[in-house]
Amino acid sequence: MGNKGSHGKIKWFTVTQITILNTATNARRWENANYSEKLGKIPSHGNEPDDRTQADAERVAEEYVILRNDEEIVDIVWGHHTKK
Repeated sequence: MGNKGSHGKIKWFTVTQITILNTATNARRWENANYSEKLGKIPSHGNEPDDRTQADAERVAEEYVILRNDEEIVDIVWGHHTKK
């Protein structure tokens, strides 16, 4: 099987999990975001769609969780992937 390359693939930005810390009790909780944003097709030649950043992941996380008293977001699992 040969390398099929990136022809016809779509680039995605995902945020999958958010870790929240209660600073008063030091307890952690986790929220599943299941956020997926289509960034666009990957061309055979030329520029790929722009990547998202940590700041973009933080924006998504803030929209997905309701923080209680003494809570803060301490970790966000995010990244990019491609699929047909």
